[in-house]
Amino acid sequence: MRAISRELAVAAIAALLAGICAPAFAQQEASARLLQSVADAMGGKDRLQRIGNMVYTGFGQQAYQDGGSNVTGDVDAPPKWRALADVQRTFDLANGRALLQERRSFMFPFAAPFGLSWDRISTPQTGATLLDHPLPAVRKALEAGTKLGAVTVENGLSVLAFTTMEGTTVWMAVDPVTHLPAWTRRIVPHANLGDVAVTSYFTGYIPYDGVPLPLGLMNRYDWRNTVTLMFQVDSYRLDVPQDQDLPVFRFKRP
Repeated sequence: MRAISRELAVAAIAALLAGICAPAFAQQEASARLLQSVADAMGGKDRLQRIGNMVYTGFGQQAYQDGGSNVTGDVDAPPKWRALADVQRTFDLANGRALLQERRSFMFPFAAPFGLSWDRISTPQTGATLLDHPLPAVRKALEAGTKLGAVTVENGLSVLAFTTMEGTTVWMAVDPVTHLPAWTRRIVPHANLGDVAVTSYFTGYIPYDGVPLPLGLMNRYDWRNTVTLMFQVDSYRLDVPQDQDLPVFRFKRP
């Protein structure tokens, strides 16, 4: 009688565990299928993982002080913009780093001793900062150490959550027709606002060497729905040889 009771208890525990694990397995399967559809739409997993570097150029506008220097604090106050020109962003995808080179200047009168300057500046970028573009974002999602989360729906788009090996959680929305990334989102610290959600939108995909890449890039904070970056890409290059105007990276892989 005791043996029968023990067998029943084991069977009950097994059934309980099966009930708990089944949804988790189904969630992982749905996440993996969605990610695979994105990789296929962008040229295939193998193709994406073979890309060693990517360079894009273009121009745009950036919100000055993330919208914190508007003429008043009114939510409808017009923003002050900073012009971005001669922009080149070079991604060393194999080593998880990028270099942003740009000329920028205020699009409004600015009384300062240095005046207006169009000197080209260089900003090293590493880690999650690279995930505001679909190519490095999808590559990061495909990495073996990345943990896929749940698939949700937002405004008709399937949204895949994933957490990188470094601990950053990213949400990636997928267009239901093209299966291309529509945006990525992550939470970042802000000196004045605390934690803010930054959503990076991707529009106007054009194929480059068999890989669809967006011509339109735009960043928006969840604070007052503030647009902080509007950027238009005018060229892409993939797997550029080292001797063809690639900048020298003077910082180490994180």
